[in-house]
Amino acid sequence: MRKKLLSLSIALILALNPLPTVSRAAVQNDPVTSYRSSYNEGDYFEFTVSGDNLIIKGVCSDNSVRFLWIKLGSLDQGQFEINANEPFEKTFSLAAFKSDGSVNVNILSGKALYGYYYYIFDGSNVALKRSGSSWSFDFNQEVLGKNAEADGKWKNPGSMFLEKIDESVVALSRDITSGAKCDYERILLIHNWVAENIYYDMDYFYNRSSSSPTDPAEILKKKYAVCTGYANLTQALCNAQNIPCITVRGYSLGLSTSGAWTDNAVNSEKTNHAWNEAWADGRWVTIDTTWDSGNEYENGNFTYHGRRYPKYFDISKEQLSKTHKTVFCGFAASQNTPSQWAQSETAKAISLYLVPYSLQSLYGSGITRRDFCALIVSLFEARYKAEISKVLSSRGLGVNISAFSDCSDSNVLSACALGIAGGKGNGIFDPSGFITRQEAAAMLQRAANALGIIAPKSERQSFSDSGSFESWSAESIFFISSLIDNESGKAVMGGVGNGSFSPDGIYTREQSYCSILRLFNLARSANS
Repeated sequence: MRKKLLSLSIALILALNPLPTVSRAAVQNDPVTSYRSSYNEGDYFEFTVSGDNLIIKGVCSDNSVRFLWIKLGSLDQGQFEINANEPFEKTFSLAAFKSDGSVNVNILSGKALYGYYYYIFDGSNVALKRSGSSWSFDFNQEVLGKNAEADGKWKNPGSMFLEKIDESVVALSRDITSGAKCDYERILLIHNWVAENIYYDMDYFYNRSSSSPTDPAEILKKKYAVCTGYANLTQALCNAQNIPCITVRGYSLGLSTSGAWTDNAVNSEKTNHAWNEAWADGRWVTIDTTWDSGNEYENGNFTYHGRRYPKYFDISKEQLSKTHKTVFCGFAASQNTPSQWAQSETAKAISLYLVPYSLQSLYGSGITRRDFCALIVSLFEARYKAEISKVLSSRGLGVNISAFSDCSDSNVLSACALGIAGGKGNGIFDPSGFITRQEAAAMLQRAANALGIIAPKSERQSFSDSGSFESWSAESIFFISSLIDNESGKAVMGGVGNGSFSPDGIYTREQSYCSILRLFNLARSANS
């Protein structure tokens, strides 16, 4: 699905009737008095109502936008000048609107004071409602709730990769993202390229053709697609940069709908649109390259309008809820979802590349000795921003490929070379055995020491079951349980409750991920 570009001259716009208000399928219980259109710090609008005032502020990155023109309902508020990439703020009075009801907020942009202006937001995107003496923003509360619920469901970044990507897509992705400094910038560049260069297949939309390309490589050749193709190409280009990305299935108020949230549209599981979520900075960035593209392919002709104002890049859940409802988004099964207490730190650990994609599942299960070594290697690579071979070389260390008779795993051998992991005697490592809590404590202490963390800065912890600690682990347990990460305020590895440590208990994956993150935080702050 897609949304038409509105391009009208000032004279024509002044003659327009106000756009129809958005119908509501449900009563709003939680008034929204302030929200942002996007989480992108370089390009967003922020809307706030305070008393009888509407405050609009933000940043616009488009160098061609020099003026913004505001209409509240049928009342023209005039134009004001802005500078690209510089913050702006303007306050508008709502005092003229005395009765209860909705007021559409129309924001248009132009290159000059007089000439053509283009809609950035219209009444379907931003609307106010008055109830008594109070103003709030008009949302369909059920759609907002459904999208918030979808946001709260766990999605494993490691599951969001295509099995195979054509070399033409890989090469293009490399070219598009050249010069980008982080994954967020790469996602933005990919979004911009797809919206700018792919054309919406109007023939397929109007049933003039029986098919439209959905394979990313085919789309690059033909240059046109519908929403599924846009989303598939966007995902492939992100995946080619090792960025997790998923195609979202949902319902949108596009051309094939009435443009309003009806009860049926709100409650149905039917889908009519596809967009994307891509992983960066420990969160999912929502993007819709279809709705940010103004290009059309029809009857063999390519009509170029280019990329629209990036309204659907890193769009906020509030703004998304005006026109999109998420139905399916790669939600993880319960066994592949971290416990609630671990989700925030696990997400952060994943974003810092501390948790390999292959280990993003079965979070409550025990972690094997081999997989714990993989975490240790990821920790050192992330801390020193180098491959483990270079970390070892810088320390004059090398791996012993014949150290164990039952294991030749490179991560195990690297962790052993660092003096962090050890075998169980007689050349046995037992790579598939679950690591016990006291074994984890010993390895974490040795990792901390290798990272330059020599002594805890908090009081020594005591445990009721300290008498059951093995002699080789006791000091490590006291050390690591007294080592506090300032960011989380928690010990790198704590007890299990009721004053006990449970040294022979199995350490789980999610516990390990949190420990590795806290140790990384400590190492980064200790050497900054």
